[in-house]
Amino acid sequence: MQITPNKLKKDSTNEPNCFFDKEQNLVRAIYVGFLSSEEFQNIGLKTIETLKSTNTTRLLVDTERLKVLRAENQDWIKHEWFPKALSTNLTKMAFIEPDNPFGKASAQAANTVEEIVGKITINYFKSEAEALNWLNQ
Repeated sequence: MQITPNKLKKDSTNEPNCFFDKEQNLVRAIYVGFLSSEEFQNIGLKTIETLKSTNTTRLLVDTERLKVLRAENQDWIKHEWFPKALSTNLTKMAFIEPDNPFGKASAQAANTVEEIVGKITINYFKSEAEALNWLNQ
């Protein structure tokens, strides 16, 4: 049985990761648990590299199992990650929201960068199916 990226995601629930999903033609970034700043930023930088190497315009960010996004990571997203993302072809980001209110609030707070308005459209979803449906529109 061949393991597809979707199957890999389902089987690797404890593994933060980033990869190109050939089936969906998009980049997936998966954030799990309480991540150190180094772990979080490594996934973010790998996401930028994958966006550049694949020239894809769509990113699915799975934060469903993220416990909380630390303040220093929120700042890093705003001041480091988004400026780098603007140098890629990224136009749409879909987030699968965390189940817990702290993770949800902290993830949304990081995505309030005025410079991306009109360049990258961001939306939040409760399920992968909803997120993929929107990304494929």
